Amino acid sequence: MAARSEVENLLRQGMAAVRAGREHEARELLAQVVELDPENELGWLWMSAVVPDSDKATCLENVLSINPSNRPARLGLQSLLGESAQAEAEEEEAEAAEYGEPSAEMWAEAEPEGLPAEMWTEAEPEELPAEMWAEAEHEELPTETSEEAEPEELPAETSEEAEPEELSSVEEEVPPKGGNCLKYAALAFLAVLTISVCGAAAVLGGALLAGGPEQAAPAATTVVVAHGETSTPVPELTFPPTFTPTATPEPVPTATLVVPDARIPGFPIVSEGAYDEVEVRVVDLRELDSLREVERVTFTRYRLEEYLTELYQQEEYVGEMKAVERLYRVLGLIDEDYDLVENEIEVSCEYVAGLYDSEKEEIYLILDRYTSDLWLEVTFSHEFTHALQDQHFDLDLLYDQAPTTDSRLALQALIEGDATLVMVEYAFKYLFEMSFDRADLLEAIQEVEQGEYEDAPTVVRETAWFPYDQGLVFVAALAENGGWEQVNQAFRSPPQSAEQVMHPDKYLSGEVGHAPDVGNLTDVLGPEWVELIRDVLGELYVRVYLERELGSEEALMAAEGWEGDRGVLVVNEDEDRYAWVHRMSWDSVDNADEFYSFYVTFMTRAGTASHPVDEQHRERWQDEDQVTYLGQSGQDTLLVLASDWETVDLLLAELPGF
Repeated sequence: MAARSEVENLLRQGMAAVRAGREHEARELLAQVVELDPENELGWLWMSAVVPDSDKATCLENVLSINPSNRPARLGLQSLLGESAQAEAEEEEAEAAEYGEPSAEMWAEAEPEGLPAEMWTEAEPEELPAEMWAEAEHEELPTETSEEAEPEELPAETSEEAEPEELSSVEEEVPPKGGNCLKYAALAFLAVLTISVCGAAAVLGGALLAGGPEQAAPAATTVVVAHGETSTPVPELTFPPTFTPTATPEPVPTATLVVPDARIPGFPIVSEGAYDEVEVRVVDLRELDSLREVERVTFTRYRLEEYLTELYQQEEYVGEMKAVERLYRVLGLIDEDYDLVENEIEVSCEYVAGLYDSEKEEIYLILDRYTSDLWLEVTFSHEFTHALQDQHFDLDLLYDQAPTTDSRLALQALIEGDATLVMVEYAFKYLFEMSFDRADLLEAIQEVEQGEYEDAPTVVRETAWFPYDQGLVFVAALAENGGWEQVNQAFRSPPQSAEQVMHPDKYLSGEVGHAPDVGNLTDVLGPEWVELIRDVLGELYVRVYLERELGSEEALMAAEGWEGDRGVLVVNEDEDRYAWVHRMSWDSVDNADEFYSFYVTFMTRAGTASHPVDEQHRERWQDEDQVTYLGQSGQDTLLVLASDWETVDLLLAELPGF
């Protein structure tokens, strides 16, 4: 038998592929699992979720041959074979008499958290995603399942079996606030759902940019998810995206959100009236009236790919992405062959579940992304919250007023954090029917990993996660402090930096940073030089850059005293020369000293050769591709990454004090 670690790794990858809807990839991975370990119960069980209907029974029979007590497999097989609910009840009674009731150990062996979505109904509720709690809560199953199982004919004792006896005792023993394991599991699920349903934001590491210089250089790009100072807005993709596009392809609407009776696998069956009800509920939760009707449009993944490809292939946008790619390569954040636009489209098509187009005031739902009505319902609640934000606060105008990466990222955190908090509260009130405590959410969100984007560059992953992770914490903190009116006030006076989002107390106290001056570098270097980027990156980007060589805690400490920055990228294409000049201000001299010390460690770990400098607070390093200069003057530091020392020396002559 193959090494256990190899099988477990393949199984984890296969499970992740099933959850992401990549059925072909999942089949290949799970086929390797059962080939290497024919007795792998979970491998066969997950395989049943992605094979054709004709092969599902074989997979489930293999599960039962390994573990006859696997109730999800047994019930799934009975459903496939068309047995009646009464026969199912009689069989369970006979098995109970022969084998006894399933013990706690049996539940543990079944590993309910590892079951395919179709099988979750019978597992322990506290460990399972919410869409499969319907049977345990005596609710109706999704349409297709309920039609097959005919739950209305099931005897009462069958429903009671779905809730293991251990659950009630656990709930009684745990403190009511923050300690209920069922509530905590639900919180963790909702946090994951936020990412997996709305997962398109992995592209934002590349898309966090906008056109437009802050000063006179007309070709410069702001590295930010913002429109910048240009008159043409840059399309931006959020999580799920809140689009502000120009010249976007016309979506093809459907007459209704009811899926045709062709029954495309995985499509939920939801009526138009159900969406009306979601809107009423969201209006009540968010305490914002709906001022006008919002068009609902359905897409397939294929249509989504067409839409995004045309959107992101606009010439101006592609040019801005190329400038950002250049900066990311100078900073060592992406590989030479990494294409931001290409990966943006690819990841969006893979993960995006819903869009809100603020220009057209339309919500787009990618129907073949969903495996249950719950996923579709919570996604719609998120997107409709964006529509309410737009109606009351004008999202396009807000983005126009956020000209830098840092301010745009902070605004995006407010927008997405708000919609995500509404989505979570919606799920708790209407789907889980449980009380909700925001303090529990702040705890649970910290436990959620960014697993779906583990293969993406760190800058892509971190900036994609930020609006939903930190944004949710930020908005929840505001709501705890002053209710929804405090959140509304934040839209009227948005946070100006990622620092304010990461430290809500700084926003509430009105503490803002300042961007130090760098000057016009092309005047110093000559007419053959062009300014590509002029921007404020912010505390998050500083931390992400330092994480290239430092540990997460070290990078966090080094960036924590950030007060403001200004970065400029200039290039001389004819001579293949460049320079990135990044001036940073810190809260105190001690914070500047700390950053300086950590950066020396950063370069040491990178293995870059140091060039001795006689002056204090001056450092030089050089490798075969790049030269690096670091200087400190009081509370400011200056970092220069360039192609050659001649360029560095010309720049330093115009930056007194460094």
